[in-house]
Amino acid sequence: MANNKSMVPKLLSQEPFQPSLASAPLTMLLPDALATQRAGFCLGAALLDSQFPPIVITLRGELGAGKTTFCQGFGQALGVASGEIKSPTFSLAHEHQGKIAFSHLDLYRLENNPQAQFLEAGLDEYLAQTCLVEWPERLPDSFWPLTRLDLAFTVTGAERILTGRGVEPWTRKLWLQTTQLYY
Repeated sequence: MANNKSMVPKLLSQEPFQPSLASAPLTMLLPDALATQRAGFCLGAALLDSQFPPIVITLRGELGAGKTTFCQGFGQALGVASGEIKSPTFSLAHEHQGKIAFSHLDLYRLENNPQAQFLEAGLDEYLAQTCLVEWPERLPDSFWPLTRLDLAFTVTGAERILTGRGVEPWTRKLWLQTTQLYY
């Protein structure tokens, strides 16, 4: 991707890395879909450039907030064409093989007893590898592993605010490295 300042999301806050669950999140302003895709690309690149273990990345946000666009950028960094990454709303899960294997889950359609539906569909098996999960709020926070990165998309007009919080110290470090790739 070209290093064009208009494509680069603006970092709104960047506190020093503090290895605790109470660490403040890092927040970025994403002015358009290209910036959202670039944010995903930078996370994928940070994951590849490091020796971090597999991670669960939860993606929260309303319909149209940019979750799948973010996943497309993530996949591009791992060598998967963005056109191959589509929301798995009806199939619940898509597997991708790039430089590392990863899965993309969409839990939007889980309704009555979503935790049982998740387990009956065998989706828990995907959590052992790098996994992007749209609509994780369908399940309680206690369901998700501590080795995760929580991302939340907030729509403000045409822009998106992307807030990331690492649950464990190394996941926070991964998100900090992601934000630093912009500059």
